[in-house]
Amino acid sequence: MNDEFQRNLQQHHDTVVTFIELLVSEQALLADTPTPVDALARLTERKADQADALDTLDRQRRSLLDASGYTPDRDGGEAAAAQQGCTPLWQALLTQIATASTQNRINGLAIGNRLDHTNRTLIFLVARQRPDALRPERPGPVAGPQPEPARRGLTGARAAAGAGPSAILTMY
Repeated sequence: MNDEFQRNLQQHHDTVVTFIELLVSEQALLADTPTPVDALARLTERKADQADALDTLDRQRRSLLDASGYTPDRDGGEAAAAQQGCTPLWQALLTQIATASTQNRINGLAIGNRLDHTNRTLIFLVARQRPDALRPERPGPVAGPQPEPARRGLTGARAAAGAGPSAILTMY
């Protein structure tokens, strides 16, 4: 398992670093006005690809740990890394995962703020054009189904890509 485990840790580390780079690019795009929607869509596709790669690497690592008698969790990874002399690589991976998780949370908040601003703008515009569209008996801006509140602070690549929370960035 020695070479396979170390190779997996290195690939996992490199993939998380690439994911962080995408998150930093996303943050910059989110700060642009007007928002470059096409660029964000392309970036979201790349993030989804990276998330898939992270999922695959995580499953491989857990399988390697399990097959070698370690628990397929953080403690097992730490024990295997210590036994195989790759603790610095393991620690570097954990550090990068924490960085990615933090950046992903920041971006989630920025996305939530953008959505909130957009919703408020829509409410204002609808109210100016159709004052009767506002209904006092219902706490929404217009008649019809009301949107779900924006979820903020989602973690995980899938959350950033709009597919719900993932354990990718919260696994450690």
